[in-house]
Amino acid sequence: MKFNNLFLSRILIIALLLSSFVQPITTEAATFGSPIAIDKRTNEQTTSSLTPNADSKKTLAITEQANQQLTADVVTQFSTPLSITPDANQTTLLNSLVSPLTLYNKVTTGDVNANGYYIEADVGYLFSTIRNDVNVANTTTISLKSINNNAPGTVNTWTIKRGVDSPVSSTKIGKTATITGFGDSITMSSDKTATLVGSTTDVRGVNVGLPSGGYMQITAQITNNMPASLMLSLGGVVDSYDYIQHADVNTLMHFSINPDTFDEVYNSMKSYSRTDLKNFQITGLSLHWKRDYRLKGNAETNPTAISDDVTDVLNGYDSSELSSEYLFYKQPDQNSPIEYPYMNGVYAELILDYTYKSGILFPTTKTGQLVTNFGGDVVEPSVTPTTPEQLPEVKLDNEIHNLTNSESDSPDSDGKYLAVKNVKKDDAIQYTANFNLTYDNTGENTGTISKSTYTVPISKGMDIDTDSFKFTDDDGNVSVINPNNVSVAEDSDDSTKQLLTVNNVNLDPKGIDDTNFKLVFNGTVTNDNQSDFTFTPTFKGIGGYENSNPSKPLYIDASGREQLINFNNTVEPGGGISLAPVNIDFGSLNSFVTTDVLRHRVKNDDAPVLSVQDDRSDSDKKSQTISVEQMDDLTNGSVQFPGQLRFYDPNNNSFTPLTIGGPVPIYISKDGETMSSISWADDKGLLLHINGANTAIPSGKYTTSLDWTVRDTI
Repeated sequence: MKFNNLFLSRILIIALLLSSFVQPITTEAATFGSPIAIDKRTNEQTTSSLTPNADSKKTLAITEQANQQLTADVVTQFSTPLSITPDANQTTLLNSLVSPLTLYNKVTTGDVNANGYYIEADVGYLFSTIRNDVNVANTTTISLKSINNNAPGTVNTWTIKRGVDSPVSSTKIGKTATITGFGDSITMSSDKTATLVGSTTDVRGVNVGLPSGGYMQITAQITNNMPASLMLSLGGVVDSYDYIQHADVNTLMHFSINPDTFDEVYNSMKSYSRTDLKNFQITGLSLHWKRDYRLKGNAETNPTAISDDVTDVLNGYDSSELSSEYLFYKQPDQNSPIEYPYMNGVYAELILDYTYKSGILFPTTKTGQLVTNFGGDVVEPSVTPTTPEQLPEVKLDNEIHNLTNSESDSPDSDGKYLAVKNVKKDDAIQYTANFNLTYDNTGENTGTISKSTYTVPISKGMDIDTDSFKFTDDDGNVSVINPNNVSVAEDSDDSTKQLLTVNNVNLDPKGIDDTNFKLVFNGTVTNDNQSDFTFTPTFKGIGGYENSNPSKPLYIDASGREQLINFNNTVEPGGGISLAPVNIDFGSLNSFVTTDVLRHRVKNDDAPVLSVQDDRSDSDKKSQTISVEQMDDLTNGSVQFPGQLRFYDPNNNSFTPLTIGGPVPIYISKDGETMSSISWADDKGLLLHINGANTAIPSGKYTTSLDWTVRDTI
């Protein structure tokens, strides 16, 4: 708990030596200097753009979210807020078939069939390559699941299919079926599970040295039920956050191997042994980052090597060695090899070398080798326009959403979400840029836009999450943008703004004349006490070169539509809880009492004792506790009052005395509850107890201060 704001009110008592009536004192609400600020706990919300492509249809099964807000002008009793129990069948099943970069260790689930069954794989991505001599890091368990408890269904046949090869099936426990070309296999291990092994000898790779990607179609034939299916993403485990298929001259790209997969392969290779070989000895273990020419494109059977960057890892490796960068299609000069305009292949291999003795009478030393290919990519040169008339056209269609409070989203008359209103502190704001690229693809022009920059003005009250940037291409493949390509700096032309810049937002239509791309990222409001913020995003990239001269780029510009963030600064800043206590008056008292007296508060037109304004977003409405604490003695300046303040629980007859230094809880809210102002029945809440036994009360005005606090319930 990081706050403890004080809200003070006064207790007023008029005590006279005579039993005459004194007019009750007029009370006013106490004032306070700063509003209370509720600390928010981060609730990460993941949104996935699952775009169908030619390989598969991504499915998001049934999901429902109940949002509620309870309001009341006055709280008269402790109550339990409405709670909603979701139906057990409303299970969210996300088939996460996106870029391997973010999927290696996730679970993948398929569609729920008509009988409630679905398939689950214990990985999000299956390593399947052209060569994996140690046959590790490529196995997953697939299981039959159901959204219904104790569902009796069992699997009688597991079938897998990949690419153009015919499907194969495992029909009994222990039986293995292997795809002929790719080499992937499946083995039924029980009536509800199977083991799937990714290829170790893929012969169907389109590009030499590179494993085929795509998806594995898995089908479970369920006894006396409809079949269930799953599309599992698979291929190599080398990824690149800035990869594009068609690269321009002097384009730098970065590649990396998934560390978990590499570590498993590395440990298996390093511990490799052959007891059947005499004098077996490992002589080397090296990581190779390879790049080659492919003069004939995909038809090249023997690519010409450009480079083989070798690192000795026999005695261990550093994580930085799992990454590499290459400058593609360097502008040719006398000191560099001519790399343009040839296709380049980039891939990584881990190679183990060993020796052994062969022969009896005259043994000779033989050598052997194990290889694991982690995959990579093929990069083709761009063929770009040489005149402005040939340039592609880009349209930028931007959106903005409040992920914390969807009611904040404000579409215009065209249904475009260009504004969010009543935005409060700690609201999560999502920015979206939709790019549409069109070009004439009837010639050699590849339509590629490279070295691009996306720029958007950002309010200084917005904290951008540089790890949230995701880019989706026209096929629905999602890649994470490296935070190094994102920068936020003060706008030199306007000190009230920041400029967010995203570099290398490259658009590659891959030969299609009309394609769409999407950039999404998130920010968090850190200060809502500011004026409305309007902004317009822009995009700029290179679409070609005048007369093919690399020093004369032809730029393509696009501007989005003006957007608005309306900050709710008419309520307490911070989107939190504010308290406004009133002065409490117990009226006039007789100067002499013979028995114990419990004095009620003087009514103040039924006004709440404590006004509460709850401006939290629905997702931030955690349980809160309101407490009151007496700050000093109840005195007339010199004499202490012969009694005490007590809090009488509205739900029972128990009471708690107020003491200095001891806060007393008076209200505890529920999770999800909107807190309301507090008032009590006459005989409940804060009351004044006067000690009896012929007690004399010296005349005067008796006062004390109360400290009201609200904090997270522990």
